[in-house]
Amino acid sequence: MRSWLTLTLFLFGLGCYANHGPDGRPDAGLSSDAAPRPDTAPALDVGVIDGGSCRPLSSNANVLRCPSAVEPGMPVWVELEHGASACCGEDAARLTASRTGERTVTLSPSWDSCGCCEACECVGPVVNQPIDVGPLTEGIWTVIADPARGLSCTIVVGPLECEVHPISQAIVPDASPMDEPLPVLLRASGGSCGCTPRGWYNMPREGRPFAGLERCGCSDLDPCVDPGYEATALIPVPPFAGPLIANTDVGPITTQIVGVATCIPGPRVVSVEPLGIDPSLIHDAPIHVFARVEYEEAFCCAQPIPLAREIPSDDTDARAFALLNCVNVDCFCDGGAPRRVEGIVHLGIFSPGRSEVRVGDIALTVDVP
Repeated sequence: MRSWLTLTLFLFGLGCYANHGPDGRPDAGLSSDAAPRPDTAPALDVGVIDGGSCRPLSSNANVLRCPSAVEPGMPVWVELEHGASACCGEDAARLTASRTGERTVTLSPSWDSCGCCEACECVGPVVNQPIDVGPLTEGIWTVIADPARGLSCTIVVGPLECEVHPISQAIVPDASPMDEPLPVLLRASGGSCGCTPRGWYNMPREGRPFAGLERCGCSDLDPCVDPGYEATALIPVPPFAGPLIANTDVGPITTQIVGVATCIPGPRVVSVEPLGIDPSLIHDAPIHVFARVEYEEAFCCAQPIPLAREIPSDDTDARAFALLNCVNVDCFCDGGAPRRVEGIVHLGIFSPGRSEVRVGDIALTVDVP
């Protein structure tokens, strides 16, 4: 995400999470060290409202995080830390944004009563909830989380001054479809203060394309030094299959441009490590998520070329991806155990927050800053 301004008022006390059942909804309000309820005891009315009578419960806004500067027409993600006023499950947290004046956005946090136990003694939890308040027109905008206590932030919207910044690492997927731009993950050490990173490319008339990173909207008035950056450059690719080499500050990178129709399913995924979401770094927007995958392959005469493609998911709350092999030669092994291979794939654009993901048979949680 972009560089952040953080305003903190106070930390709301965490409640007794033991009052929540295994499905995240509150139970009868017993603490973790309380005696177990006998099986013969009558059911306890915990005060959870019927599904047809849900209503918003008040919330306590604690911390508001905003980007210091953005360009007109771009997504503008802010994050609000707010706590429940009753004993609730995390899924009951709600956050909406509305335009309440000229260049003013007001956030309204709340908790769904149907996910809370108003009769229980505990109070909590506290969640960090992102929301896109953009796009915003040029000018100085105010985002308000709690007007009574002055919890707000200011965002400057306008053209950003940018300068090229050297990278320390470039990561490219092993394969990229010929009808999509090639995503290149770029990492760089920090410099200046309050900068927003942005990936860029140069396509010369002759020779290889170049992928690089620039930092924008930096402040020379602040004494801080940014911790580092992650950004994605999107390079146009030719409309035919074959290897593509691009230059970067750290040397050339190589990928294979493929026609997805020629790829075959089959590799069994062994492990998945998300890339491009280091929480200690400052990110561009939108955030592209890559992954280092380990998989088993039965090819013997050629190096496999992995490609991840999103597929329909049986779980409406999760994103599912199939791993394909885009080697267009027939060279399966005759007998013997499949070998384990490691590769880099691009999973796509993710919104800030937590996402449940499945790659092949491997389920994981992806936390996007």
